[in-house]
Amino acid sequence: MEIDGLVLESRWPQLQYIVKGPIEDTWRDGMQIRRPKHIVLEFDRHLLVMDDLARQKEWTEEDKVFIGRQLDYELKRPDFVDFWEHKPPMPNPPWPTYDKTDAKNVPTVAQSTGLILESIRYEKTGRPGGPREDVVAKLEALQRAAEGQTFETVDDDLLAAE
Repeated sequence: MEIDGLVLESRWPQLQYIVKGPIEDTWRDGMQIRRPKHIVLEFDRHLLVMDDLARQKEWTEEDKVFIGRQLDYELKRPDFVDFWEHKPPMPNPPWPTYDKTDAKNVPTVAQSTGLILESIRYEKTGRPGGPREDVVAKLEALQRAAEGQTFETVDDDLLAAE
């Protein structure tokens, strides 16, 4: 299991989970002692962001391999309920028929309903099949145009019409 970018969620707010890592050789009283390195996974308020902890604890690539193996084993066990992979909820479509709407019509409908920002967010993060770059580009252009239009320019247009 690849641990880069992995976020885990726990039932307990301050869970500490110990993984046995690579064998370390130490010496005590002139005798060699071989034992596994203990790697502690520390949850903070129910969450553990692996990238942050790896940077903080300065894990080696070998440590990450051992952690990945252990997490892969634990997360596949049906009776293991201490923690699980955290997956943020997917956003809902801006309107009920969004996924059925033709890609050419999405920017027009988004502009007419005032749901441009919601459409951009859904396209980038929640749409099944991934974002459609042409739709995102058109929606972002509409958003930039909407942000550039201020009340002063609207008043100037109204004065020019009189």
